[in-house]
Amino acid sequence: MTSRLQTYSASENFIINFFNTKRATLIGTTTAGSTGQPALFKLKTGGYFIITAKKVEVPNGIGHHNLGIKSDVLIQESLEDRKNGIDTVIDYALEN
Repeated sequence: MTSRLQTYSASENFIINFFNTKRATLIGTTTAGSTGQPALFKLKTGGYFIITAKKVEVPNGIGHHNLGIKSDVLIQESLEDRKNGIDTVIDYALEN
């Protein structure tokens, strides 16, 4: 579903379809909670600040704006796995 590089915008809209129809098991971490035209502001410190410009709801009426869509199976990737090229989400999906 997502990694620590959270899923935004069109990717999140894609996930909403599976969440709404219950036709898949969502694995990974919670999505970012933004499908509404995110505005990106570069900070003087080198980072970024992201805010959404509109509210979008799941077709069944559940709000996910600023909350995200929780995965059915929570898998958090570790920095060590990232460094070693291990994708724990894909590994779980292939095993199950």
